[in-house]
This record gives sequence, C-alpha cells and structure tokens, in this order.
Amino acid sequence: MIIKPISSKETLSLRQLVLRPGKSVDECVFEGDNEPENFHLGAFEGKVLAGIVSLMNRKNTAFTEKKQFQLRGMAVLPEFRNRKIAVELLKAAEEELHAQKAEIIWCNARKIAIGFYQKNGFERFGGLFEIPQIGPHCLMVKKLGNFRFL
Repeated sequence: MIIKPISSKETLSLRQLVLRPGKSVDECVFEGDNEPENFHLGAFEGKVLAGIVSLMNRKNTAFTEKKQFQLRGMAVLPEFRNRKIAVELLKAAEEELHAQKAEIIWCNARKIAIGFYQKNGFERFGGLFEIPQIGPHCLMVKKLGNFRFL
C-alpha cells in the first residue's frame, strides 16, 4: 500500500460510494476542499484508490488551541476493509499535521466509527448528536505532539 497526496476531486468517488450513497457527486464536495491549507491523502493498493481522508484547517470553538485541523471524509472501499488502511491514513495525516505544528485534530465521528477513533488515541468530547440525512455522530479530539488535556 502507498499513501500519497491526492486532489479533492480524486476523493469524490469514494465519498459518494462509502459516505454518501445515493447522493450526487456534487453533494460529496466539502466546503474548503480546495483551499491551499487543506489536504487530502489517498491509500493505493496497486492502481486502486482504496482509502481516503481529508484534513481541513478549521477551528472548532469547543477547543482553545490555535492550530486545529478537522478530519473529514475518512473512507475505505468495502473490499479493502480490515487491512489497516484507515490506520495508515490516520498515521500519515498525523505526520503531516505534526510538520505543520498542528495542536489538535478533531472530527465528527459516525457512531459506528467511535471505537476506531478511540483505539487510535482520540477522546470523545460530549455526547451523540444527529447530522441530518447522515446519522448519529460524536465530536472527538486528539492532542498532537506534547499537548495534553488539562
């Protein structure tokens, strides 16, 4: 498996298939996808784009840290699951975020993914909430570098 930067346009087919089934490709575009401080990574098995993740330089007012990134659109093709692709994408994203001196990474995790994020060092922040037409989510956060919760 090779993980490398990809364009936001390259994420759309997996976002549509895995995260927004039945939605149009236009409904899979995220606000800020093409802003220069944001980045997207793809995991390739041979020539197949098997997994994706997007990182957005976006602040959440629930946190006080100045340099925050939101993880969005983590997706792995069903036939490539259970191969640690998501874990490797997360590691690669965190390496880039360390280089950018980001303090935290946060996400709105789908209820079914909360355990995955907890196993990878994220902590729940609050309870479940509903994202319309998508389902229940939980705000999760991970401190990067030497930063710790007080």
